[in-house]
Amino acid sequence: MKKILVLGAAGQIARQFSQRLLAETDMELVLYGRNISTRLAALKGDRVSLVDGTFQDQKALMQALQGVDLVYLNAMSDAQATQTIINAMKQVGVTHLIGATIAGTEGEVPQPLVGWTEANLPAAYIASISGTVTGPGQAIYSATKAAVIMMSEALADEVAPFGIQVTAVGPSGVRTDFLDDRSMKRPQKQLPEYQAVRQTMAGLTQLNHNQSGDPELVGQAIITLVQMEEMPRRLYLGNWSLGALQQKIGTLVEEINRNVALSQSIDWPVE
Repeated sequence: MKKILVLGAAGQIARQFSQRLLAETDMELVLYGRNISTRLAALKGDRVSLVDGTFQDQKALMQALQGVDLVYLNAMSDAQATQTIINAMKQVGVTHLIGATIAGTEGEVPQPLVGWTEANLPAAYIASISGTVTGPGQAIYSATKAAVIMMSEALADEVAPFGIQVTAVGPSGVRTDFLDDRSMKRPQKQLPEYQAVRQTMAGLTQLNHNQSGDPELVGQAIITLVQMEEMPRRLYLGNWSLGALQQKIGTLVEEINRNVALSQSIDWPVE
């Protein structure tokens, strides 16, 4: 029987992850986080143990890691905390980690990533179709998701010699509360010149809770992904995502072909 340590277990995504594991597997869980023994007291049982602690407390982390086969960490944005976790894992001898960097920071998708193979340590970084196909009002969001894609592709080459595979996952819209007011902030002052942005915001309001993506199926797709013998560098999820990507590729090819001479004009003459 496998034992999984869930870090930050009181978070929304971590709770969904834990509930799926309890319902669909026979795995034992160690739930770790600040005041977990109080916040998740109802979950304690034969298959669930609770450990109070923070990501900066290496001693508590090492205690929680005893007998653990796999660690799940939803957010890796704090470099120092992540390093402390990795150090604790090394001390105890735990080598398997699911790090869902970026994923769930706005509650986009659950991350029920299980079914590890012993041969590889796959990593699935959650980007978005918006990291490849963007539009008015999405500049900052798209830039961050594009950064995740490029980071993932560079990292994939860097860690390939260690047998580690990396994929950037780009879902289309997923039906959660991601577009609610708690996540999407609207500008207080609106300029008449920004009609395109206002149209985009109105479209997002209509899209809210009508997105085509099912968060449960997104989770299942990622499980399938990390079980692949050869993972793709990018995986786009959803029909809308695929259609937008294909249209984008076609537009790029046309633009490149129209400007070949200008693109080639900056090189030194070949001797």
